[in-house]
Amino acid sequence: MRINQWRKIESAEQVLNKYSVKTENTIITGKMKIAAEVKISDNGFVFNSKTGDSFSLNPFGLELIKNIQQERDFDDIKKEILGRFDVDELTFEKDFYEFCALLKHHQIIVQGNPLDFN
Repeated sequence: MRINQWRKIESAEQVLNKYSVKTENTIITGKMKIAAEVKISDNGFVFNSKTGDSFSLNPFGLELIKNIQQERDFDDIKKEILGRFDVDELTFEKDFYEFCALLKHHQIIVQGNPLDFN
């Protein structure tokens, strides 16, 4: 049994809800937040004025980022996505975690340390 693999999947909720961090642009109170310099259009175009990077999201990514933007917790996001898309729970949790890691890497979201699973 690969415990580390399971721990990574289970940690998506911890990453989303556990941390409280104050940054110069945003205060995060237990949830991820979209960085202040990031703009998101209704059709999935994402622009980060701090880095100059732009991205285009598919409908699934757009739905996830809208839920993050509304500061919804992990369980609410998971419930809505599982009800609207043809995806199983394990795949959703894996994809959500990876998506959040990409958002953090590209400075789209601000949050606590995503590698601290305690």
